[in-house]
Amino acid sequence: MFLGHISPFRQWLAISIFKYEVYQQAGWLWYSTVRFFYTWYTFLAIGVAGVWAVAATLAKKRRKEEASNIIPLFLLLFQPLVRRKIVFRCINSLFKCAEKYDGLCEIIVVDDGSSDFTYEIAWAAIQLNRRRYPKVRGKVVRHSTNLGKVEAVKTD
Repeated sequence: MFLGHISPFRQWLAISIFKYEVYQQAGWLWYSTVRFFYTWYTFLAIGVAGVWAVAATLAKKRRKEEASNIIPLFLLLFQPLVRRKIVFRCINSLFKCAEKYDGLCEIIVVDDGSSDFTYEIAWAAIQLNRRRYPKVRGKVVRHSTNLGKVEAVKTD
């Protein structure tokens, strides 16, 4: 029994192991048609997989480039231990410097239990500079008692 254009080993394998019996030989037209579509199916599958792999690589590269353009938030924590007359100028200077930063920036002034008008002066300076420099965020936090530098740094 002849199974087309296959090797004798494959023919023996098909007949003795899988019990495959060929009753009628396939014609050349059927063989050519199956071969044609199988070839195109293979090329199409390889092509689609290739396009998919290239698209995934390009998307990964684009995400990596976008991630490298992100600038982190820069936070300035300021505990005014200086005289209240200098606090206004210090905050103005911080806002001017922060405006030059390309990313987001926030200035937090912590009034750590002062008994003078440091909180009010700092609040006025923050409000004035937030209008001048809208890109920079700012806020004033007030502690009722002096908690120290460690607690001031933990303040959010």
